[in-house]
Amino acid sequence: MAGTTSPVPAILIARKRRKIIEAFRAAGADRKEKAVTLDSIGLPKSNLVRLMTLKGALVEVAPGQYYLDEAREAELSRFRHTIMIALAILPLAIYAITRLL
Repeated sequence: MAGTTSPVPAILIARKRRKIIEAFRAAGADRKEKAVTLDSIGLPKSNLVRLMTLKGALVEVAPGQYYLDEAREAELSRFRHTIMIALAILPLAIYAITRLL
């Protein structure tokens, strides 16, 4: 079914994101001086790594050398949680409004 949304891909992406974050944390790559290559921490170059780099959670300081910006990742995590809560509440709000009309 085209256009169908499912929580399964979101769960898989969240799991992959956690794996990436944990790999950087385990390597101590949390600032420019501690940047690492993806190969050195056992991660492939993926679309999720590219996305995390575009959003600023991962910072590329030299070609192929990254570190995890913990503050930016925390900010993005709060934003994701806010969106999830809003999406969970939205159907309830719509239902309540239609019951009032």
